[in-house]
Amino acid sequence: SDDRREYRLFCDGGEFLMCARVSRDCRKIDISMYDPRDRAASIYDPGRPAFSMTCSADKAEWRLVQERCDNCRHLPRTQYSCSGCRGRGSEILRVRHHNEEVGDGINHCMDVTVPANSSAPNSQEHQFITKMPVWNEKVECLVLDFKGRKIQA
Repeated sequence: SDDRREYRLFCDGGEFLMCARVSRDCRKIDISMYDPRDRAASIYDPGRPAFSMTCSADKAEWRLVQERCDNCRHLPRTQYSCSGCRGRGSEILRVRHHNEEVGDGINHCMDVTVPANSSAPNSQEHQFITKMPVWNEKVECLVLDFKGRKIQA
């Protein structure tokens, strides 16, 4: 958009996929699965995003929340939430950016937490943490050893 606050994502075939709207203070992004420019389909409601992503004041921590459970998302506009979740959003992801000094260099790190799904009985929290490089005096730079790395697709 002209004001750089609305972004629309399309599939390779040109079909609309999703829309993201950035708040004025740039600390919240509302994500909708409906196209606000499609006037024929009046499904879009800016007050009912599918997901919201918010950040801390220093923009180092981000949180992605599904605003309504899958059951609530399909309810009529007159009924805001189902009896199961009562309209409480569920956290899908937490991300934290930080820098750490390593030898004479600085490593930019990202830690990601995927909380357990409360509706799935055996669900567990998962954490992904940046692997830290080490300072190599011989080459005078940060080096990251990938020995033993397993690629999972």
